[in-house]
Amino acid sequence: MWALFGGFALTVAGYVAVWYAMRTGRIADDADLPVLLPMIPCVGGLVYMLVVANRGRRLIDRSIEAVAATDVPGTPAALRIGPAHRWAYVGSIGAFLAVGAGALVVLADPAQWVCPGVMLVLVSTAIAYNGPAAAGVHIVELDATGLRLPQASMAVPWTSVRGLTVAAGRVRLRVSGPVTVAGRFGERAERRLRKLGYVDVQTARPEDLARAARQYLTAGRS
Repeated sequence: MWALFGGFALTVAGYVAVWYAMRTGRIADDADLPVLLPMIPCVGGLVYMLVVANRGRRLIDRSIEAVAATDVPGTPAALRIGPAHRWAYVGSIGAFLAVGAGALVVLADPAQWVCPGVMLVLVSTAIAYNGPAAAGVHIVELDATGLRLPQASMAVPWTSVRGLTVAAGRVRLRVSGPVTVAGRFGERAERRLRKLGYVDVQTARPEDLARAARQYLTAGRS
């Protein structure tokens, strides 16, 4: 990120220098090369950031299972992962999409905002049909009785969880047994669960979720 920020700062400085040189007549207004040169640091910083991010992701993928398997004394009484107010989070995502689409309508020609407009309609329809989970809102609450997925209006007792696997940014729970659902969002989530046989919980700290879930499962089966 520092490489990207540094490249962006050099790019801005370069364009300021080009603008000043054009105003003072040091370079021609129609010169292409001086305008393109300041882009080099920014592109270089972006490429470097992408390379580092890709290597970091591979490192996390290789080590996350070992980290999640590390024993931590004590089982927490309860654990919550994800935003506390899912509807506010969904609303902020919807507002962001709406403002972005509106800006495209105002600033661009119709031919240029048709595709983003169609994507906005599809995303909004998915949220209205499937609930907050379609917006990427992933919340899980765990305690001794089981886990709850508020975004899917579903509760899963530990007796229905057959195991779990962990990866970077995700914990996959294998579910086979009765679950509790509420409303049409829960019914659709249950049908999807019965079809797939598992539920994925997206989180930035999958090791914490996996470690707590395994402790609950061990405590419930002992």
